[in-house]
Amino acid sequence: METLLKNQITTDQAHEWNKRWRDAVKDGSIVKKELKNSFLYDRAEFEALLAEEGVSHIRVYMGVNENDEQTTMLVGVKYDEATQTDEEIVNITPGNSGVFDLAKPCPPFCPKKSLILYP
Repeated sequence: METLLKNQITTDQAHEWNKRWRDAVKDGSIVKKELKNSFLYDRAEFEALLAEEGVSHIRVYMGVNENDEQTTMLVGVKYDEATQTDEEIVNITPGNSGVFDLAKPCPPFCPKKSLILYP
């Protein structure tokens, strides 16, 4: 089993988490989960993802992890303005799946002040 970099998940995990999300939305069980208000990301993590060769944008996928918690997964993509489509740039190498679970969800990581959450 390969050792992944910090905050990385395998592509198989990402597929399963996204499938759980889609299934929960489809069958309505998502409303029974503790839905998150927002997700916090570290700037350095975005910069590192954008620094990957060929990456111009970041796609955020929704997911439900093994703990039955809502989460997000980030993947670097190459966006084509002409076609308005993108291609995932998953640079899979030993220790690098190219898929990141970087979110700090709210709750519990909520802002003290927010014009959106607490107008």
